[in-house]
Amino acid sequence: MTGTLYIVATPIGNLKDVTQRAIDILAACELICCEDTRHSGMLLKNLGIVPKSLLPLHKLNEASQTGKVLKTLLSGADAALISDAGTPLISDPGEKLVAAAIEVGVILRAIPGPSSILAALVVSGLNLERWSFEGFFCRKGSDRFEQIRKLKFTESVSLFFESPKRIEQTLAALLRYLEPERKIVIARELTKVYEEVWRGTLAESVTYLADKPSIKGEFILIVDRCRSENAESEDRRQAFHMLHKLFINGYGRQDALKTVSTLTDVAHRELYDVSLEIWRGIEFGTPDANSPVG
Repeated sequence: MTGTLYIVATPIGNLKDVTQRAIDILAACELICCEDTRHSGMLLKNLGIVPKSLLPLHKLNEASQTGKVLKTLLSGADAALISDAGTPLISDPGEKLVAAAIEVGVILRAIPGPSSILAALVVSGLNLERWSFEGFFCRKGSDRFEQIRKLKFTESVSLFFESPKRIEQTLAALLRYLEPERKIVIARELTKVYEEVWRGTLAESVTYLADKPSIKGEFILIVDRCRSENAESEDRRQAFHMLHKLFINGYGRQDALKTVSTLTDVAHRELYDVSLEIWRGIEFGTPDANSPVG
C-alpha cells in the first residue's frame, strides 16, 4: 500500500481563498514539495501549519528530487505538491513527479482551489464557449511569430501568461499582426491589493502601459477569438506551415514558393502574400542580409 500524492491548490494572493480541505491535507502530509521553501514556509506559517518536512522541487531539480518523493510515497506516507501560487503543474513544476508517481502505482488526488487562469477568464467579459490556455509566449522570435499568426485565425479565446519585461513588446507584436479592433483583456495581481483588469481593443492597448513605467506582477493576456469570416482554410493553414518550415530550414523565398505551390491548391498570389507575411514576422522585424527569405 503506497501513500497518496495530493496536488494542492494554494492562494494566488488573498490567503482567505484557501480551502479547509487544503489546510487539513497540508497539515497531515509527511512531506510537502514546493518551488521555494522560503515562500511556501511563510504561506504555511500564515495558515497555521507546521510542516513535517518541506522539500524544494522546482524546474532545475525536479528530476533529482522525484526519487526522494517516491521513496516517501512507497513507504506508505502521504505527500503534497504545491506551487508558489495557484494550482500546481499549470506552467509550474510537477509533471515529472506526477508521471513517475503514476508509473509506480501511487494514488493521486487533486485538491482543487484557486487558479489565476479561471479567475481571469470569468471576469474577462468574453464569450467563453471555447477557450484555450497557451502558457507563456515563446521568447524566440520565430516561435512567437507562429503563436501570434495562429491567433489571427483561431475561433476560440486564447489565454497567455506574460512577464513585465516583455509585456510591451508582446502587445506591440499582437497589434502588428492582428486586426486593431480585436478585443483583449489584460489582468494582473488578481485577488491582491492592486488587482487590475483592463478591457479594450488591441489598438487601445498600446496606451495601457503609457502611465505604468515600472509596472510589476505577472500578466495574463486574454485575446478574443477571430471573427468567423476570417477563419483560415485548412489548405491555407497547411501552406503557411510548409512555407514557415522551409524558410526556417534555409530555403529561399522563390524555391519555397515553387515547392509549396506543387503540393497545395492555394493560388500562387495568395502563397506570395503569405510568404511576405512570414518574411516580415519571422524574427519580429526586418530580416538581415543573411535571411533565408530575403
